[in-house]
Amino acid sequence: MCYSAEASFAASGVLAASSIVISRVPKEKASIPLSLIPAIFAAHQFSEGLVWLNQDGILPDTYKSGAVYTYVMIAYIFWPIFVPFSAYLIETSRRRRILILICQVLGLWVGFTLLRTIINDPLNVSAGCCSLSYSVYVSGATAGLYLVAVSFPYLISSRKTLVFLVLQSP
Repeated sequence: MCYSAEASFAASGVLAASSIVISRVPKEKASIPLSLIPAIFAAHQFSEGLVWLNQDGILPDTYKSGAVYTYVMIAYIFWPIFVPFSAYLIETSRRRRILILICQVLGLWVGFTLLRTIINDPLNVSAGCCSLSYSVYVSGATAGLYLVAVSFPYLISSRKTLVFLVLQSP
């Protein structure tokens, strides 16, 4: 997502601060997983900042695999499983819950498929012009199902603020 270590760490800091504010707001139990998303994304961005530092030669290689695997596990495995789960918990409409449950099954399939790929294939990262490229093979079908699993649950939610959030994302 970010273009440099500085951008990744800045995003991580803003997200961490947001998650602290969100943690102090009283909420129903069902919305706790949803409220954890900024904190998880902060960790995700922090790990990417560490990868950038390694690519720039500032951080030794001893930290590289931990940072790379943390980033990849969150991006490729955690999100397609966690997003439908968090949406399912807060949904009150029976019909929408069934659709979100279908997204959960897709997310589990995508997560485990990509986990198998990550375990079986060597994982490397390279820095290009202002971006990092992770060597994880994702087929077109898997990428499409990933997109469904991470966006559709919020798009069909009866909570309009979630729909707005997805539509406003870059």
